[in-house]
Amino acid sequence: MKLIKALGIPKLLLVIGAVIVIIYLSWQDVSDSKKETNTGESAAYEDASDTEDEYTKKLAKQFENVLANVSGVGRVKVMLTLDTSAEKVTLSDPVYKSDSVNETDANGGIRSESSSESSPQTVFSEKDDVKDPYVVKEIEPVIKGVLVVCEGGDNDSVKKEITSAAEVLFGIESHKIKVMKLE
Repeated sequence: MKLIKALGIPKLLLVIGAVIVIIYLSWQDVSDSKKETNTGESAAYEDASDTEDEYTKKLAKQFENVLANVSGVGRVKVMLTLDTSAEKVTLSDPVYKSDSVNETDANGGIRSESSSESSPQTVFSEKDDVKDPYVVKEIEPVIKGVLVVCEGGDNDSVKKEITSAAEVLFGIESHKIKVMKLE
């Protein structure tokens, strides 16, 4: 009661209202940061699967653009399939461990035993309390097959040129390349 008389009812209501607003804003910030964390985790998971799809689409589009400028090809569509996925090679420090035991028995016999073990330990980089493996290099996915559908797909010389270009660009054998006529 003394608090009400000292501050007065209007000031007390103002203080209570301010406390409610502060609590609400604090709660809102916490729920927003949880949403961002969850969104970031799912985005990272989706990025891993989408990266290869984007990679094949990018290569296919580049190959389409090149082929569209080749005489006799006409309109063209390209599809690529992957044999392997992308790989990240991380930096590792070798950890060596060796033990040796020398024992002498009651008869004066000596027994020596030694063992050594080597195991790599991944090196991590840390940024904002997040540890990520230190990536030395990234190996792109390997192309498994190429399908080209184009207006000039029924012309043998056009097929031969497209097959040759795919062999050179993607490093695959000719039996993994198919050229077809576009309807």
